[in-house]
Amino acid sequence: MEEKLSAALTLYNELKNLCSNVEKLPPDSSRIESGVNSYIPLFNSMLERTREFLSSDPKDSLKLGAIAAIEPVRKRPRPTGLQLASNQQTKQQILAGAGSLLAALEGYRQSATEESTPVTQTKEFTFVNSPELRKILERDYIEIQRAFIAHCWKSVIILSGGTIEAILMDLLLQKQSAALAATKAPKGKSDISRWDLADLINVSVELRLVTNGVERLSHPVRDYRNLVHPGNEVRNNLTFGAEEAKIALEVLHIVHRDCS
Repeated sequence: MEEKLSAALTLYNELKNLCSNVEKLPPDSSRIESGVNSYIPLFNSMLERTREFLSSDPKDSLKLGAIAAIEPVRKRPRPTGLQLASNQQTKQQILAGAGSLLAALEGYRQSATEESTPVTQTKEFTFVNSPELRKILERDYIEIQRAFIAHCWKSVIILSGGTIEAILMDLLLQKQSAALAATKAPKGKSDISRWDLADLINVSVELRLVTNGVERLSHPVRDYRNLVHPGNEVRNNLTFGAEEAKIALEVLHIVHRDCS
């Protein structure tokens, strides 16, 4: 699909350049080699290439039918005297034909882009206490999916880790007394907003706010903050890829399910 889109874009740009060059020609150009007649072979070639391109896929039959009536441009005699009008007719025929070809290619590009764009899902985070935070998490969830589709594994892990941390922190702040009294609460840290993700997960599991699966699967995202800075990534010899990104997203889904 990407190769076809690239080929369509190349052909589209060539046609745009052809139109631009032909439009600049004066109607009384009498030099055949530099006049409108010199663009006839190029237009005819592009007409044939566009037809071949659209005929390669049965789904493009409607677009192919839309350009079926376009005829190749025939070279006219060298314009002299009253024949100068033929130059203008040739010019208009090329521009009209190229315009129809451009429309067909643009239609192909739009339909192909829609087909190749993966569908992303939305999730509501109604259990989050802060309306401002809720809006940010809903926005970031869409971005996480787009990053996953684009194979941007580091972005998936960082955004998933940040989202999980924000959800659990908001959850524990609503149950602050129980959180601070938990056996797995970090010693000497009474400010829950300064807990790291591992602490938030451990306490949330202990209080049965989320299931054990979060604790078992969460190791790839516990140190997600270290991925933000390339220096930490090098010093800690951190490695990640598709599997870690899948796990990070799965943990986020589990947290969302448990909190909903």
